[in-house]
Amino acid sequence: MSLQEAPSKIFEQTAAVARGEMQSREILDMMTGARIRMEELLDYKQVGNQYVGIKDIPEGFLWTPQRRTVQALAVLKPEFAPGSCVRIVRSSYFDLAKGEYIFKNTEGSTAEHLGMPPDGVARLEYHPETRMFHLIKESPILTRKEIKARQITPEEADQDLDKFFLS
Repeated sequence: MSLQEAPSKIFEQTAAVARGEMQSREILDMMTGARIRMEELLDYKQVGNQYVGIKDIPEGFLWTPQRRTVQALAVLKPEFAPGSCVRIVRSSYFDLAKGEYIFKNTEGSTAEHLGMPPDGVARLEYHPETRMFHLIKESPILTRKEIKARQITPEEADQDLDKFFLS
């Protein structure tokens, strides 16, 4: 299955397949117009304990956890346990004045160019007509802790429905 056939399924594929589909694609920040091209990607079936917060983020979101540098992780549907993702290691940014891409050799430059703060979270959508991912940010940009605070468990949702129907 290719992105052309099922663009909404990219984040439901295995990490290795998603990495292959995302390689050399662009991300367009819909808020600022900033644009990057993903150059070097790594896929993870499950990240280590240092990224335990990934379990709080839904698939199809870009998360920028703070480590030595601010990394950029595209969160995928878990393969075995929470933690499947594609890590954007290197990218090029589009210089509008020059009309060309400029390669950035530092990992933190991806999050910086897209205006993503440490621990920021924003939705990624693939658009086959432009062959680009759109980065959809809220204003202000949400953090992982805010995303976690918005989530409720299925049991809590059932309890809320019971309260609604029984009242």
